[in-house]
Amino acid sequence: MSSVASARAAKAALEQAAQFLERNYTISGCYSFTDVTGCNGGPVPPLPSRLPMRRTTGLAAYVIALGPLPAGAAPGQGFSVTATPCGTAGSCPNGSRTTFADPDCDVLTLNNIGAKTASGTIGVNNPDVCWGR
Repeated sequence: MSSVASARAAKAALEQAAQFLERNYTISGCYSFTDVTGCNGGPVPPLPSRLPMRRTTGLAAYVIALGPLPAGAAPGQGFSVTATPCGTAGSCPNGSRTTFADPDCDVLTLNNIGAKTASGTIGVNNPDVCWGR
């Protein structure tokens, strides 16, 4: 599978994770909560188990995880999710595309205000190239 197809799968997984977190925000008034009665500054809920490894043609190519709180966001009022290529993450299971790397775009990130970044050689200066492919 090409890096373009793998990047599409990673972007789809990031958007699914963001939707999951937005639904939690709708319920509780913040992105982090510990019970259904409302926001009390608890940890961000874990991502659904189907998201941590986005599978493409049966093999994981990226690790999907919660990232650091965006700059300036109060606890519970922001999130970021990242997609790290398996070859960069070093933590994909056996049978994954463990050597998959995307030096042009590398780690993709999406946050609660829709900001999209990429850390690769092209993406660091022009993330739209990575997010548009």
